[in-house]
Amino acid sequence: GKLVMTWTGVDGDKAGIYTREFVLTSTGVQAVTVDKLVNTYQVGDQTESSVTYLQDGSFVMSWTSSAQDGSGNGVYLQKYDANLNKVGDEQIVNTYYTGSQNDSTIKGLNNGGYVVVWTSYGQDGLGLADGVYMQRFAANGQKLGAEEQVADSWYLNQNQPSVDTLEGGGFVVSWTGYREKTSTTEIYTQRYDDNGNKVA
Repeated sequence: GKLVMTWTGVDGDKAGIYTREFVLTSTGVQAVTVDKLVNTYQVGDQTESSVTYLQDGSFVMSWTSSAQDGSGNGVYLQKYDANLNKVGDEQIVNTYYTGSQNDSTIKGLNNGGYVVVWTSYGQDGLGLADGVYMQRFAANGQKLGAEEQVADSWYLNQNQPSVDTLEGGGFVVSWTGYREKTSTTEIYTQRYDDNGNKVA
């Protein structure tokens, strides 16, 4: 019966990420906390937040932070317990820092962990284009393996990623990609099993 909202507001410098928890009642939605600032690093802009609940009632938020990783934008996250208390420090998601990593979305997985997907500019070797990447996390917040490129097509931009779990296990990532043969923009998907392996 709980609902967590996240949005971009003004922090000590420019834009920052905020959250507030609500509870569903018989008469509607009622706030149970005040607005809370999510990002610890407040220099520049923190925008494009996403939130997901985990199986134990805790939740995690991801967002874009400008220049915090030393080059362009980076993707960061913060975990919370079920009572909206921060668990540990904010954590950088991407390990490739050159250029900008942004437009992240996060989803809790059936195994208690979670996965973050985002776009990375220029990482796939084609220069001036976005690629789609992901990083899986265990329930305790530890990274599982290295960040991985999702989109096999490297021609022009692959962006606007989204991720969701599947009823039978695993998860699926979707994104917008440019198709060279037809010179059109289309929707692509890639399915993964519970261990993060691609399913053809």
